[in-house]
Amino acid sequence: MCNVKSIMATYLSFDCANKSLAWSHITFDTDILNKLAALFPSLQDAVNKFTHQDNNLLLLGIIGRFRSIMSGFIRYHSSGVVDLLDGALLRDVDETARTVALHNFLTQLDGRSPNIDTDVLIERQNNIGAMTNRASTIVSAQLAYHYVSRDVLYVNPSLKNKLTLAPHLDICEYVARELPRHKNASDARYAANKKQSRDTFVYMCDLLGHSYVYESVSRTYWDDLADSTMQAVAIVRGSNLLVSSFLVNG
Repeated sequence: MCNVKSIMATYLSFDCANKSLAWSHITFDTDILNKLAALFPSLQDAVNKFTHQDNNLLLLGIIGRFRSIMSGFIRYHSSGVVDLLDGALLRDVDETARTVALHNFLTQLDGRSPNIDTDVLIERQNNIGAMTNRASTIVSAQLAYHYVSRDVLYVNPSLKNKLTLAPHLDICEYVARELPRHKNASDARYAANKKQSRDTFVYMCDLLGHSYVYESVSRTYWDDLADSTMQAVAIVRGSNLLVSSFLVNG
């Protein structure tokens, strides 16, 4: 068995919107690299003995432990996408009513969330003047106010797109495909970012055995849910929380 002690990092991560507010409350096992490295000697021994029929089960056991470690890298406490306006159009709901709706939702979310130390991540909104973006910026500020007693971090929306989990998920490939489909580079980049985040999210969930997460919401909202999860993954990856003691000490 792997005796490396787990170190957990928990985030409540939001993709801001009124019609499609997405959240992911997730805990990361930041010792995953150490746990995987601890399997290497056993894996090498099992591979060397694989030709012996009696040792086939040894390799299968190692594979099972590998899958268990990978699945445990991310633990979802809750996730989803909610329409705060309950089907109404944004222009038909005033700011006070939108504030009440957000407050009620967050109160319910907090009430069913586990009592664990959790940092809050909020996607930083690009203030380009459109009504939807102004409204989302208000949501982001209200989220920060609601969770003022916790550590709150605004996250650049492009940070998650720097994650490349497989060659076909490179953001440059997405931008190249979107440029001919749009009138300007800004729109193409936005579309590329959303699609790459969604596809990376689905790929990661499938890899870790968490497909139930995106299957729990309509495909229409996969990109929103993806943004809420992948910005948390990007924070963990970029903050050096995944440093392996095997690499440091080796």
